Amino acid sequence: MELQPIIIDAGTMSIAIVTIIEALKRLNLIKDKFLQLASVILGAAIGSALAYTDGQVIMQGLILGIVAGSSTTGLYSAAKNTYKGLTNN
Repeated sequence: MELQPIIIDAGTMSIAIVTIIEALKRLNLIKDKFLQLASVILGAAIGSALAYTDGQVIMQGLILGIVAGSSTTGLYSAAKNTYKGLTNN
């Protein structure tokens, strides 16, 4: 198994997850306290779907999706806090 396709898939999933979660948030379809859980579930779903369509092992896609969903939550939170810190000083 090559590492480069996995990194590309994780990056693609992260962008999709952040975009979808932000849309759900702006449309008030999900409460803020459920955003992290939604990111992980969405990542798992996207990862599984990508693995299935690529003919890969679904469990690998599921794990990759969970990791991507978890990391996007942290990435978004860190970027938001950094922006707030820079603009308030």
